[in-house]
Amino acid sequence: NLHRVTAGEGSPATVILVESYLSVIKHHANGHAIVSPMGRSIAPAQIALLQERGFAQAVVVADGDEPGRQGARSIAGALAPHLWVRVIDLPEEQKPHHLDHQTFRRMVSEASDR
Repeated sequence: NLHRVTAGEGSPATVILVESYLSVIKHHANGHAIVSPMGRSIAPAQIALLQERGFAQAVVVADGDEPGRQGARSIAGALAPHLWVRVIDLPEEQKPHHLDHQTFRRMVSEASDR
């Protein structure tokens, strides 16, 4: 859904990356600039699109399992030369779409403020 998200007026603009599209659907509906690379890696073309959309920061929210955490680290490493990046590790067996709106917003805000 990258075509639906753009950097807002705030500076710097933050995009949230999650593993699954179900998480995108839930949290985009709550007003977050959120996308999924549709897996546990990100392509250079996807990074370029984020930059073209005006994003300067990225918060990667990992699924609460080892493959999710490894994927988040891989994505963060690929993004780091281009954007300011933070990673949120969820507790075991949690996924971003399991979180309620307030909890998700708080976690992203705290990660962005570090």
